Amino acid sequence: MVGDPGVDQHDDLWPGPDGDGLEDASVQTRDWGERLLRAADRHRPDPSLFLTNLQGPADWRPAWPVIWRMPLACQDAEAPFGRKLVLG
Repeated sequence: MVGDPGVDQHDDLWPGPDGDGLEDASVQTRDWGERLLRAADRHRPDPSLFLTNLQGPADWRPAWPVIWRMPLACQDAEAPFGRKLVLG
């Protein structure tokens, strides 16, 4: 899954009945971070790695572990939950 304010993409790499994407009308929020996390939640990941700069909101906390991977330039950003992985 890929999420960005300008890009929403979901490539279903595992068997599934409907290839559900981030356009799901059941998720009523303008917060792309929440939409991405809730869409991933349908697949029950354990854990998930998100490539990010942590500059957008992510107010909904899933039950599964989250790792936020960011570039060195964003190392001081605070993660809303989960663990940070900074790579230079």
